[in-house]
Amino acid sequence: MGTTQIILGVGQRGGRWELGTDEADLKFLESIVDAVLDGAVVETLAPGRARLVVTLADGKRERTRWAEAPRGCLPLPGWAFWGRRIRYGPYG
Repeated sequence: MGTTQIILGVGQRGGRWELGTDEADLKFLESIVDAVLDGAVVETLAPGRARLVVTLADGKRERTRWAEAPRGCLPLPGWAFWGRRIRYGPYG
């Protein structure tokens, strides 16, 4: 029997978490899903890279980054400030 893994993806590129099935990971999964449903997600996209920020109900921010080689390896000073910002709205 293999290990069970949950892959959670949020946004276009920036948000990806690899989670197990223990209680802590399931609580984390629930908190991310709740924040996504509330519209507490901002993704910043630039050539070859992305950043995603999820604001949880307790105010804590979970951040993830994604980069694609070779474009993600090229220096782009300040990309998180001038990149295309997407603020996802609430579901429902």
